[in-house]
Amino acid sequence: MALDADKNEAKSLPEDTGVKFPVVFDPQGKIAGAYGVGATPFNVAIDKNGKVVEVLEMGGEDELRAAIRKAMGASNQ
Repeated sequence: MALDADKNEAKSLPEDTGVKFPVVFDPQGKIAGAYGVGATPFNVAIDKNGKVVEVLEMGGEDELRAAIRKAMGASNQ
């Protein structure tokens, strides 16, 4: 999720980093509010059934990879 006020700035995150997941533009912070985002980076790992399996605020790459594995494993059950 991108909280940037400028949509072009928000668009640059996936382009600059090469991420393969969708980045949602949220300039009013409605989605951020729904998930209790207090700081960025803030990652929510959601399985293919839409269940939130991990929430990471200010987590590092290792924690993010573990959350993704958890979400992928949870979706296979």
